[in-house]
Amino acid sequence: DVAAVLRAFFEGRGGVPPLLLVGHSLGGAIAVWVAAERKELPVQGLAVIDVVEGSALDSLKHMNAFLDSRPSSFPSVDRAVAWATSGGGMRNGDSAGVSMPAQLKAAPGLSGDTRWHWRTDLRASEPYWRGWFEGMSEAFLAQTGMPKLLLLAGSDRLEKPLT
Repeated sequence: DVAAVLRAFFEGRGGVPPLLLVGHSLGGAIAVWVAAERKELPVQGLAVIDVVEGSALDSLKHMNAFLDSRPSSFPSVDRAVAWATSGGGMRNGDSAGVSMPAQLKAAPGLSGDTRWHWRTDLRASEPYWRGWFEGMSEAFLAQTGMPKLLLLAGSDRLEKPLT
């Protein structure tokens, strides 16, 4: 729960300061839902980058195939970064170099070597996937009294309620 994390972090520091929530993809969905509960937090603005409900829900049917296609482990972080930029969905090596290490954890391999495994079992969250995105467009539009920004890679992803 984002509100609980923020309250705990700012405890003894004067309380949660005014917030501008910014999120990309799933982070954008989380930002929308946190803003929807803003009576608990001083949310002053909302920026959502490259996620809309319809496109996100449509992409879920491909999620298991994506998870099946990715390696279960890597011999090194450098190999994980190379995989990410050669077919794992990232185009920028610098970005992959920053984001991939945080997604992995070291564990002993079968032959005594160190292997790098995914830190989070994404399949375990499958029962929640639809709920992360269903109703998100309406929740975004319902946020009044604050500046909002929806930034998309292309207008073809813009769904009817958002036009």
